[in-house]
Amino acid sequence: AMTLRDTSTLRLVLAFIFSDEECMVAMLENLSKFTDPDILAVRSYLRLGFIGLAGFQMGQNKLANKCLVYFKSLSKLGSPNATPIYHFMKAVAHPSRAKYDEAIYQCKEARMIHLEAMANERCGMFLSDNGDDASKEYIIAAYWLYNDWGASSKTNNMLEQHSFLTEATQGYRKAHSDASSNMRLANRMGRGL
Repeated sequence: AMTLRDTSTLRLVLAFIFSDEECMVAMLENLSKFTDPDILAVRSYLRLGFIGLAGFQMGQNKLANKCLVYFKSLSKLGSPNATPIYHFMKAVAHPSRAKYDEAIYQCKEARMIHLEAMANERCGMFLSDNGDDASKEYIIAAYWLYNDWGASSKTNNMLEQHSFLTEATQGYRKAHSDASSNMRLANRMGRGL
């Protein structure tokens, strides 16, 4: 049961990051029996945070609300790690630019770059669905945050999904590629090749 809990949690995290709705539904089903916190706060935060986020995204509000209440109570007690998750969950539950901006701010303040990236991306998706051109700013910010987090598969996925990212990131990717080429050349020269 614990292996199912832990592997389902990790799969849910990836499903949320990559917006794999089919996988989110399956993992939420697997995790519906594991909504109580356990002795390890880190494991509870990860599992309950993503059950809440994915639950609200997939319309499983009863399950997600249980997680929201957990993070609300921890946030009220002053937990610096619970507050960003709580605000992000509130934004996913009832999307608005203001709620996402607050979630992004809280994630940034807590230095939770991964959640900041996800909140920016979700805000961009929300704004795009509502025809707001500001969506691109959030998607670009998400791209760079995912890049800084080291999520190269996600940034590659975003480049495929959003054509405007290719132009927005071209200068950096060219400079990064040139720097890598220069580093390889310097390493060869240092070895006498």
